[in-house]
Amino acid sequence: MKSPTDTQGLGSTDLSGIYNEAILFFTVFALMAIISFVISKRNAKKYELEHSIEDRKDARRKDDLIHTHLNSSSIKVMGKKAKAEELLKRFNLGIIDEEEYKILKEHLDSL
Repeated sequence: MKSPTDTQGLGSTDLSGIYNEAILFFTVFALMAIISFVISKRNAKKYELEHSIEDRKDARRKDDLIHTHLNSSSIKVMGKKAKAEELLKRFNLGIIDEEEYKILKEHLDSL
């Protein structure tokens, strides 16, 4: 019975061809990974130069605020008007401040 690793019937030139193709395959993918890494780093640096840390923090804070208070499924169930009233209640109770209320109301109106 032959095992899967049995190389009888294959010449040394056949095996070296298989090894060369395997080495070429891994080399191509390693080169692609290195190029992808370099391009990603370059784009990240370019993004950091175009957007200050404060801008990125503000955008992140705004996104977190919207995801916390304005769930898309709750807007579909309750409707925009009811959600706007709920935001106003939260503002009146002091749960959210004026700036957060403006951001959330602006986003809700844009939907």
